[in-house]
Amino acid sequence: MTETEQYVAEAMTQYKRGIDGDAVYHPLYKAWRSFQNDVSQLADIQDNSQFGMGLMFFLSYGTVRDIDEQQQLASVAYYFISKAIKENPNNVNNYKNRLLIMLLNQEAFQYTVSSVVNKDEGFSLMGMQMSSFNARDAMFKMEFADLHTNQSLLSIEMLNNRYNDLRNKISSGFFGNNETYQTILQSGEKLHGEVFSYIEEKIITDNDVDF
Repeated sequence: MTETEQYVAEAMTQYKRGIDGDAVYHPLYKAWRSFQNDVSQLADIQDNSQFGMGLMFFLSYGTVRDIDEQQQLASVAYYFISKAIKENPNNVNNYKNRLLIMLLNQEAFQYTVSSVVNKDEGFSLMGMQMSSFNARDAMFKMEFADLHTNQSLLSIEMLNNRYNDLRNKISSGFFGNNETYQTILQSGEKLHGEVFSYIEEKIITDNDVDF
């Protein structure tokens, strides 16, 4: 087990024992600094679900204020949770965690999504505005895909409210008059694949976590 994963495992062991605070926070902080210092460790993570969830927990403390660092952590967490979903598509908890990463870190993660959906856009003021809208709408579609596929998550009030809001957007023509639940579902699933591939190439192939 790599150093960064050892720290995450230590933190999650404490969490599962009902212990919170510094006993969880400090190992997660060390895990973050560890993979920043040696990005190659990310290619050898054994428990993708736990590692992604650990980084999600670390972000939830709210101590990381820099938007670039938030983007880094959210993107790496998203990648490992998504990898866990590929390994076990029936684990609804992983979908819940992926949704929480997107919903609770929307501003930061939107920059990563923008790098995927706006890679061919120019840098004019109008182009920047459209890029922001494109990334926002792409995240809506990704969220809808996860919620529509895992409706048992709708027992969680926040996720149920989000799902209903997205359904209303689709039915009102927010994404275009020709878009349906099915086309948005397909778009969301496709976008998840593209964002996953983008992050994988960056952090695993290029050993780069500077988003």
